[in-house]
Amino acid sequence: MDALEDYHAVLSTLYSLLSPILYPTLRFMNWARTLLLPLLRPLLVQLTNAAHDSPAVVSLGVLLVTLYISMRVMGFMQRMVAFGARVMFGLVFYGAVVVGGMMVYQRGVERTVGDVVGWVGEVQRVWVREYGRWEEVQNQASGGRQRGGRERW
Repeated sequence: MDALEDYHAVLSTLYSLLSPILYPTLRFMNWARTLLLPLLRPLLVQLTNAAHDSPAVVSLGVLLVTLYISMRVMGFMQRMVAFGARVMFGLVFYGAVVVGGMMVYQRGVERTVGDVVGWVGEVQRVWVREYGRWEEVQNQASGGRQRGGRERW
């Protein structure tokens, strides 16, 4: 009860501030309800009777609503993941640009180019060595099957 007493002044001030906005909105909603309710009441009665007579339709409707909501949530999650990936790739790209600029500033263009060429050459040597090794493993595995060898499983 103390919480209501504490917030009484805040709520009364909030009501006095929002009443110029709320009063026309509530007046319009009351007008729309009095106008549309007599028109929509027979339709609502027929819909509730049909739903009561065939519960399978209600189950199908609940299933469709659940599917729709889950698809909306999945779309939201997909957009969030895409946004996060875009931010991360941007950070990595601009971080690499800054690091490259700092390397050029600190070591000079010639030494930086020499280092980058050396790194690329080493990556190429490792790539070719690993590619050859795995190609050999694959050829051994496929050659054993062609000669009628037993499979692993």
